[in-house]
Amino acid sequence: MINAEMTRQSMGNLLLEAARKGELEIPASLNTADGNVDLDTLLFNLIQTSLAEDGTPEGAEAAREMSRRAFAASDANTQQVKGDRIYTVEPGDSLAYISLQFYGRPNAYLRIFEANREKLRSPDLIKIGQRLIIPKA
Repeated sequence: MINAEMTRQSMGNLLLEAARKGELEIPASLNTADGNVDLDTLLFNLIQTSLAEDGTPEGAEAAREMSRRAFAASDANTQQVKGDRIYTVEPGDSLAYISLQFYGRPNAYLRIFEANREKLRSPDLIKIGQRLIIPKA
């Protein structure tokens, strides 16, 4: 039987080691507000991208289903302020994770980044408690 948590930790450690050696570049959007790497979203993105790009209809459908399920499972809350949806960054959040919650895809983080250019100089510079505009999908 596979221990999912142990597998997640092992894969995360392998990816971090590869990044440390320069064998893998971890996108800035996966840096969390508390200074870590968002390994769960990194693993999700790797799997989803692999499925989407495997060249089969089944892989493409599996990638879409991952998006649907991630979006449906999201419990992210926003506030309405002057017509904008506002999300408050929490510990452990990365821009990619916030994107996953609202769009079902970690790589849609640029929508959020572009909508918050006045507040963000880089996708890895979000801060706990920061209020970000979440554009409609």
